Amino acid sequence: MIYKLLVIGHFIGDFYLQTDNIAKEKRSNDKALAKHSLLYGLAILCSSIFIIIPKEIMKYVLFAAVIAALHYAVDFIKRIIKKKEHPKINNNVAVFLLDQIIHIVMMLVICKVFKFTEVTSVQLLGTSHIVEKWTNIADLGMGVVVCGTPASILVKKIFARIFNQIQETEENPKVGSYIGVMERIIIFFLGTMGQFGAIGFVLAAKSVARYKQLEDQKFAEKYLVGTLLSTIIAISCIGIYNFL
Repeated sequence: MIYKLLVIGHFIGDFYLQTDNIAKEKRSNDKALAKHSLLYGLAILCSSIFIIIPKEIMKYVLFAAVIAALHYAVDFIKRIIKKKEHPKINNNVAVFLLDQIIHIVMMLVICKVFKFTEVTSVQLLGTSHIVEKWTNIADLGMGVVVCGTPASILVKKIFARIFNQIQETEENPKVGSYIGVMERIIIFFLGTMGQFGAIGFVLAAKSVARYKQLEDQKFAEKYLVGTLLSTIIAISCIGIYNFL
């Protein structure tokens, strides 16, 4: 259970608590990078502290501090590499995925070294809840956080690779990202409920809204690539959910 919650904490700290300004400034500003690492450490701390036995709380706080420091180190090394401004490095999808794998694996390995003992139940609003029963909720949580901002960034990087530009077909580029996020989350939940037939209605509704624009071949190509990428990511999350 703790590993699943830590993965959720990773994505929240590395994506949702990282504003556009922090993401931009940390490329050259040590304070911004330190701020990002601190927020990351807090996300890790808050994600699982409630299932750690009381006598190990301080050890868990130390664990979060170590993870924040290591996160800073990895991002600092990545910043040095990116300063070479090599397009194959800065826009490489594999590099983005490798960076995420390094952070997650490093975090889980360090957690295993600390050997935390999880509580079997917690008191919430005066009621005792068995932690093990929350496993399914944790699995759903992982799918949702991945289908949000992380998936949006991945899609943009793939677009940059294919079309040499970021997907910005709207007057407000964030609108397209929001639509993609909602699309992936809806597909993910429908898939976890076994309602795969209903996914077609989601994609059809999106196509109807863009019917006129689809007459433009270039837009149609980008629209198709974006939709398929979002669908692949959502289905991959469904597969991981079913496996877990």
